[in-house]
Amino acid sequence: MFPLLLVLSVLEMGSGFVLESLEATYLDNPTLLVLVPVMIGMGGNLGAIFSARLSTRLHLGTLSFDPRDETLWANVAAVMLL
Repeated sequence: MFPLLLVLSVLEMGSGFVLESLEATYLDNPTLLVLVPVMIGMGGNLGAIFSARLSTRLHLGTLSFDPRDETLWANVAAVMLL
């Protein structure tokens, strides 16, 4: 459990650094601030879709936690690209 929390904390710090680096842009164009919650919500929605697909495959018995599982990596890639 602890390694997962550590990784998630590092990811959260990374997103904070990205937002901080764009602070000048947001101050120059305040209308862009409207898009920040939309992007955060989209990330949550994509995570929910990914977990729903995984739970469906688990229920159907077609999920294998094999690193060579192409369907699993295709779903991960789709979430990361969007």
